[in-house]
Amino acid sequence: MQSTNLISIMNMNRLFNEFMYEVYRGELLLGDARLHDYEIEDFFNRKRVENAQIADWTEETVERLAGIFKTFCREAELLKDRGDYDEVNRPMLDLRLEDLLQAKHAHRNLAVLLGR
Repeated sequence: MQSTNLISIMNMNRLFNEFMYEVYRGELLLGDARLHDYEIEDFFNRKRVENAQIADWTEETVERLAGIFKTFCREAELLKDRGDYDEVNRPMLDLRLEDLLQAKHAHRNLAVLLGR
């Protein structure tokens, strides 16, 4: 999956956008480079408190979404499965894409992908 596809998904799905901003970007900022399942669970637990609709989701739904989110990131080569955790990789953005995102005022997307 290319960065442009991932950006499209982020723009279409608010929860995935929040995941990328709060979790993935957070890993880049901290420099930890290791995303553990408990960190993803923590994200969904916070969302359950913030949103009544999400609070009603079953554990199976949350586990499926967590898996889908990780798959999106792995296919975009932002995460690499290391067994007990996922290694967080900083993407190499094409300068034309970065310029386009700046021109479109997509600062949040840039913050996610560049770890700002």
